Amino acid sequence: YVSSRNQNEILSVSGAVYTIPDANRFEELLTQKFNAKPYWVQHREENINTSEFTQKFSFEDLPFQITNSQKYLELPQSLDEGYYLIELSSNDATAQALLQISNTAAFINISPAKSFVWLHDQINKEPLQGATVQLVSSDTTLTTDENGFVELDELPIEEYDYRNYTNGENILKVKRPDGFTTFYELISWSSYRENNAWTYFQTDRSTYLPT
Repeated sequence: YVSSRNQNEILSVSGAVYTIPDANRFEELLTQKFNAKPYWVQHREENINTSEFTQKFSFEDLPFQITNSQKYLELPQSLDEGYYLIELSSNDATAQALLQISNTAAFINISPAKSFVWLHDQINKEPLQGATVQLVSSDTTLTTDENGFVELDELPIEEYDYRNYTNGENILKVKRPDGFTTFYELISWSSYRENNAWTYFQTDRSTYLPT
């Protein structure tokens, strides 16, 4: 986590990338991170013990790249489809992030009128038919049609209430027919916003994409 106060002081970081063995363990870590916690305190959580994971590679003094005043890291090696944990250190500070590499692209729309997800396979460039979609917190499972489309009206998507700190951070789990699972974080609308029309857009901000 690089705050506005120290972002100009940090020019490079050292660190390592660890392989998380499967989707089940990745889901456990996601649930621990997000469950019933406001998003603005998640970066302050205690770091995950990496001793159970296999180190894929490490790096020293990796410089930050800057584009349009935004800092980012370009890892020295590409990552295959799978689940990872990256640990960064600079001076006395250490930070971690959960990473997933997936060939499943998703467009997600959530609104009081209609909620849906549209899935696309980035390898064959076709709609992803027969994928299952569910919330981690629910046993209800839906399946995409021949267009990779499925409505989410049956899923119990929770509203986040900033005043009462009730849980509204939903993790959507998408499982392809070949068994690979991709997770999408849904931070639902809060009660003080206009509730007759609102939008949600899933970005790649917290997802590493290999070049």
